[in-house]
Amino acid sequence: MGTKDTETTSPDARADDNDTNDSRRSFLAKMSITVGVALGYGLLAAEGLLFVIPKKIKPPTIKIYAGRLKQFTLGGVRTLFDLNGREILVKRDDSGLTAFSSVCPHLGCTVHWEADKNRFFCPCHGGVFRPDGVAIAGPPADAGQRLSEFPIEVDKTSKVVYLEVKEPERGRS
Repeated sequence: MGTKDTETTSPDARADDNDTNDSRRSFLAKMSITVGVALGYGLLAAEGLLFVIPKKIKPPTIKIYAGRLKQFTLGGVRTLFDLNGREILVKRDDSGLTAFSSVCPHLGCTVHWEADKNRFFCPCHGGVFRPDGVAIAGPPADAGQRLSEFPIEVDKTSKVVYLEVKEPERGRS
């Protein structure tokens, strides 16, 4: 009969295997701890940075009824008011409706429409704006400014005009 080869391992060889396994476990444990700590501090740093850097938040808006399309005469400007009482100038031309703020971008004076000259005019400093709101004379033109616009929408079926304006300011206590 054949004899089986039996391997014998010495106690020293088993100790070497255990040392190798222990050093692997130790290495993996240290790596896991290091990665966990690095991820934790990284997340903390990212959250801290997001807290310090302000988000660009668009102010809440609301759509308001501005009238029916037939109420806006071609070539004319109609004055409306937002929910805070500020004037909005709505102009109708061949390309449609455009809504402008009546606040001059130069110093905040009130701009009005001069139909006979086909322009917006700020009497405080002689600011003149084209019908598309771009400044062409006075300090606003020197600064390359234009009138602020409001989003405007016309419902295709009902021909109702809506303006998108900032939500009203809440009362202060």
